[in-house]
Amino acid sequence: MKRPIEDKIYSLKNLILEIKNNNPGKSIGLCHGVFDVIHSGHIDHFQEASNLVDILVVSVTTDKHVNKGPDRPINKIRDRTTTLAGVEYIDYVIESEFPSAIEIIKLLKPNYFFKGKDYGTDSQKNDIAGNLNEEKRVVVSLGGQVYFTKTELRSSSSIINLLNKMSHDQLEVIGHVKKFILENPIQEIINKIKLKKIAVIGEIIQDEYIFTESLGKSGKHPLVAERELHRKEFLGGIAPLVETFNTFIDGDNIRVISLQNSQISENKLGEILIDKKYTNIRKTRYINLKTNTFMFEKYQMNDEYVSKENEYMLLKSLDSASKDCDLLVVLDFGHGLITPDMRKFITSNFNNISLNVQRNAGNKGFSNVGKYQSASLIVMNGEEVELELKQKGVDLENAARIIHSKMSAKIVAITDGSAGLVITNGNEVVRVPSFHYGKVVDRTGAGDALFAILSLFNLVIDDLIVLGYLGNLAGAISLNWFANEKSITVDDIIQSVHFGLK
Repeated sequence: MKRPIEDKIYSLKNLILEIKNNNPGKSIGLCHGVFDVIHSGHIDHFQEASNLVDILVVSVTTDKHVNKGPDRPINKIRDRTTTLAGVEYIDYVIESEFPSAIEIIKLLKPNYFFKGKDYGTDSQKNDIAGNLNEEKRVVVSLGGQVYFTKTELRSSSSIINLLNKMSHDQLEVIGHVKKFILENPIQEIINKIKLKKIAVIGEIIQDEYIFTESLGKSGKHPLVAERELHRKEFLGGIAPLVETFNTFIDGDNIRVISLQNSQISENKLGEILIDKKYTNIRKTRYINLKTNTFMFEKYQMNDEYVSKENEYMLLKSLDSASKDCDLLVVLDFGHGLITPDMRKFITSNFNNISLNVQRNAGNKGFSNVGKYQSASLIVMNGEEVELELKQKGVDLENAARIIHSKMSAKIVAITDGSAGLVITNGNEVVRVPSFHYGKVVDRTGAGDALFAILSLFNLVIDDLIVLGYLGNLAGAISLNWFANEKSITVDDIIQSVHFGLK
């Protein structure tokens, strides 16, 4: 008699009790993965595995730990567990709240841990997440065995990439990047970045998100009334970039030049200048939870230039960084941290500068790249370009050339929303399309993620299309979360390149 689907889906805790109480002494096999799109290769894998054990358990990575690029998984965890529970060879399905199978293995203690034959034939190449060696060690330490099935290989990612129906331009970029990565493996590129020394200067911003529900029109005023449901707080400004850099480069090789009025709890930014008189920048956004509508934003800050005493201390930090720094990353929000004298010092004393000067409601459009004499990499968006050139509706390809020449830059990149980005080195201008297909949770931080990845890879890559692809990839990934509740990591890029090019 066939078991109902709902009877096969368990929590890990309840499954351990179920096996202990009702199936003592039976051999247990474990398959673990994302299983975003179930295909014939999966079915054959499960069938072969089930023939070797009494009980076959499949653990499924929850949505928050799926790390295969933008818009993944395309099927949410409930859909994936339900589909797997409908496979006759599987006895139990559980959700895994862990980034790897290691914790599941420790708790379930399977007799067999099953992986596809691609891991067996070339585990170093195909273990993109880097967990297999530790999973093997834990399985063996508990008396189990790692078994590589012999079924034919197929890829969920390649199926998803086909379903996305890429445009001609997207396919051309994918083909170009595939060829480049074949000749220059992504891990080798990242190994070169690891050796670099980076300094980062800019404001640290405390971001607060207040989620609400609508109550309707106010009874006494022509206003919409909202009720607060909950709130989240994150560190913004340069903080997400530094967190990203910390995953690529050893923390000892990253210097942060910024200012706060007190030490930051759980500080991952290293030593920063503290002045109790300084007014920390805080930006609060109100979002209707049901419609995901951003309704209102308020700023708390003093946007005057920092005091002369603080300017002196920040200049000392810049001077020290200029002695051995491979790259200075400047993220200028125009809120007073970076003074005219500091800008002059930066452009006079650093040979390699990544520059992002942002337009926002708090700087009234007065902040622009023209305040800097030069930079190696400049990243802007369309509105910032219009302000810089004092012209609306500008052609971005032509604008990129003008700004490149004006700033004597090595690379200029202009983001263009869903249309991707325009990037130039002065000799050629190319447009690299976006690779985001799904729902946008929040655009806040997407440009910063793109800027962070372009800054890093521009240190070791000259290919404009590859640079644009990697930058767009980072921006697309960050669209899947609110503000800076997460930041782009080296694993995000490795996994996204691997699965995105299938």
